[in-house]
Amino acid sequence: MLLTPSEWLARRFGDAQKRPTPSSVRRWLEAGELAGEKIGGRWFVEYDPQAVHTGSEIADRILKAS
Repeated sequence: MLLTPSEWLARRFGDAQKRPTPSSVRRWLEAGELAGEKIGGRWFVEYDPQAVHTGSEIADRILKAS
């Protein structure tokens, strides 16, 4: 499922006040650090509600590999 950076942030981080900005998400997408695609000049984040997000990048990579 593709979401805008703002939609992805809301689902991934909820109402947290210290969540990243949409511009940070766009930078991650451009750098390939976050899965997504650019459609018609707009970035969209690939969102998988079943994916494991522990809050630790290392732990997430280990769980994803298993």
